[in-house]
Amino acid sequence: MGFLLKPGKKLIKQKTLISTLLIIRRQALATINMRKMQVNQSGKIVSIKVTGELGRRIRDMGLTPGTEVTIQGRAPLSDPVALRARGFTLSLRNSEADFIEVEVE
Repeated sequence: MGFLLKPGKKLIKQKTLISTLLIIRRQALATINMRKMQVNQSGKIVSIKVTGELGRRIRDMGLTPGTEVTIQGRAPLSDPVALRARGFTLSLRNSEADFIEVEVE
């Protein structure tokens, strides 16, 4: 590991600097529930906040943490929402989308 000179002439390990930059990058990304995403907005699923049969059903559709999703459109009354994930398009009710946390920029 290399050492870097920080303002104030303190030496810090390069690994510490990289960790700090990753924390700053993560803070720059907002985490919202899928219902609040706009049309054509993309993000990565961070977590599914429901268990039981509904949680299993959401995961069975391929909506698992780490999956990239893009909102394709919404019905005229905003429910359901059409989204693109893993190469296919699917629809979710807003009541289901409320349980999916997505990281967006």
